Amino acid sequence: METLQPFSVSGVTLSFDIAMSTLRQILETAETLFFRYGVKSVTMDDVAAELGMSKKTVYQAVPTKAELIDHIVENHIQAEVAMIEDQRAQAANAIDEMLAVSKMVGDTLRRMTPLLLFDLRKYYRQSWVKINQLHRDHIFQIIRTNLEKGQAEGLYRADFDPAVIARLYVIKALALIDEKFFPHDQYDKADLVANHLTYHLHGVLTDAGRQYLQTIQPCASGFSS
Repeated sequence: METLQPFSVSGVTLSFDIAMSTLRQILETAETLFFRYGVKSVTMDDVAAELGMSKKTVYQAVPTKAELIDHIVENHIQAEVAMIEDQRAQAANAIDEMLAVSKMVGDTLRRMTPLLLFDLRKYYRQSWVKINQLHRDHIFQIIRTNLEKGQAEGLYRADFDPAVIARLYVIKALALIDEKFFPHDQYDKADLVANHLTYHLHGVLTDAGRQYLQTIQPCASGFSS
């Protein structure tokens, strides 16, 4: 993503701070609209109208819709990574960590129209590739670390290779948002995440892990037994 440069409105050059504030407003408003209506149906004019801002100001801050989407995807990825790390830091053990992260992902999916992922994959491949890269790299490391942690705590079985299971987890997670396997008009993405977590945990838990899960089951929102 290119570094934002100061831009001018009506012949007046805006300071870097004002330019950044304007860009932030545009990104936040556009993200809300994209989450609600999808990417394809929302135009740059819609974003300007929602903000009560001139189209010229919007286009000077973000010249193209593709660049706008790229900004939003990068910001969303950074925010998601930070939230995941925060959830991990607060978790008492590996099971709590997986439940918290899964709930966060499910909540995010519930806020967005199913059309958003479909539109990104079909019309904005560069941004879609970045989302996939997040899963292949960062999510893989998170799951691998979680599996190693759970084994050390005695909550996960010791008879599997964390790197292999983490890779399988990522592959299945990517399948959840693939329209070929789970069309958005037939499956609820948040429910898919909950089912994926159920499948994953029941495959790795020890007896001690299952007992712990049963004790917190009423609090394990989004987890199916």
